[in-house]
Amino acid sequence: MITKEVVRQFVARAVCISNGRVLLANKRGEPHWFLPGGRVETGEGYSAAVQREIKEELGLDCTIKRFLGTIEHSFEYYEHKQYYEIGNFFEIEINDIDLNNPKSAEKEMQFQWCAIDQLRDLDIRPKPVIDLLQQLKKPKKINAFWASTLEE
Repeated sequence: MITKEVVRQFVARAVCISNGRVLLANKRGEPHWFLPGGRVETGEGYSAAVQREIKEELGLDCTIKRFLGTIEHSFEYYEHKQYYEIGNFFEIEINDIDLNNPKSAEKEMQFQWCAIDQLRDLDIRPKPVIDLLQQLKKPKKINAFWASTLEE
């Protein structure tokens, strides 16, 4: 019997919105899209991780505006690996980003702007990101968002 390796990770994700559109990332060849960001390194804070990841992925600096919330997510990605992640999400501004065709600083990544109202047409992961972004459109500001793909 083959047992799955469990990988636990902490991730920091960036929410960059311009003109009702959100910046999405994709690893070339993969079917799904996600918010920019990535794993928090040992000894690194979440906001520092967001800034580092944006610099690595887009080659640009960003400013953290506010913490938005947390999503816990479990998924199978590679054969025999079960991932469990805690993702913290931050609204950011990215200095000098192309508002039409954002350029990746990493050849394996690509980025695009997507209207928040059209997110359900894409394979966005984790899915609760869509609900988080929909709440940002409401006049009442959210204090903190919580969602889990484990509680479905």
